[in-house]
Amino acid sequence: MGQEFLGFDQTESLKLAERYDCEIGKCFDNCRRIAKESKLQYVQGFADAADGVEEHAWLINSAGEVLDPTYCLIDGVEPSKISYFGLTIPLKFLDANKMRRNPTG
Repeated sequence: MGQEFLGFDQTESLKLAERYDCEIGKCFDNCRRIAKESKLQYVQGFADAADGVEEHAWLINSAGEVLDPTYCLIDGVEPSKISYFGLTIPLKFLDANKMRRNPTG
């Protein structure tokens, strides 16, 4: 079952973004790579930011805090105003060769 997460830790997110050379527009790749190399959990779902709801990926730490190494790179993003809803995805499903979008639904 999905879960709602509120806001993200801007400071820790920026540290991750810098350490792993993250890029805007590549949330799925950024987070998949970090999850495989760290103890953080990969979460995929939807983020509700100022410009509307969109598909998104982020990470959570062992305390359940959101770390978003993609949104933290966007100027003007207010972490406390973003809400997330998603599912934690186990690492075994994060193989880049297996992950693909189904264009037919």
